[in-house]
Amino acid sequence: MWYRRHVVPDLPEPMDDGTSDFCIRECRSLLSGALTALPTHRWLSRPGSIAAAESKPYQLSVAARLGFVLPPTLISNDPASVRAFACQRKLVAKAVSSGYIASDEGVRAIFTSRVSNEDLADLAGLELAPVIFQEWIDKASDIRVTVIAGKVFAAEILSQTHVDSRTDWRATNDPSLHHERHQLPLQLEEMCVNLTTELGLEFGAIDLALTTDGQYIFFEINPNGEWVWIEDQLGYPIADSIATWLAS
Repeated sequence: MWYRRHVVPDLPEPMDDGTSDFCIRECRSLLSGALTALPTHRWLSRPGSIAAAESKPYQLSVAARLGFVLPPTLISNDPASVRAFACQRKLVAKAVSSGYIASDEGVRAIFTSRVSNEDLADLAGLELAPVIFQEWIDKASDIRVTVIAGKVFAAEILSQTHVDSRTDWRATNDPSLHHERHQLPLQLEEMCVNLTTELGLEFGAIDLALTTDGQYIFFEINPNGEWVWIEDQLGYPIADSIATWLAS
């Protein structure tokens, strides 16, 4: 069974927020229960494992335990703690969970962003929701590692060639941002497989940074991340690997 992802349908207008939230929760509860009740033990990947792995604090703790190098990290909604953390390093900020906000104008992405001195001076509203703050990494490139049932496909994204992709390569509007096949060190490749196994996943899209001094830094794992563009650019047999696993 391949559990890719589901999208909440548009609800009729007008509908108050409370009723809308109730309808969405009821639909999600039914879907979750129905999937859990299916008589299959073979998932790419099990919905419960995906839900747990989507927690960034949890995945960061597992990655650290397995030996990945992580940037110094603070998850907080306390302005004083953030300013103290920033005294020792330059920071980026990212969402704790989903990096998207839905509004009447549509869905807006929240990318990883540099934290400026002006941002630190005005942290009003931070107490309303926690944010992940991490030390800014001087990257040579980004590495996207797609793991499918123990098979590893690593792509090097030359993100530092464009200003708008240097902090978060997803922020670029350039569809031709250059990618190259990348060979991970064997130990790191094994760690990527071990991470998906530890999280109960058969599939994982892992984001790493390759620093200017050749070190690999772990950022996060997306248990249902995109991969088609990597296959299109680099010719990796990702779809074939998924199909082979589903057919075996």
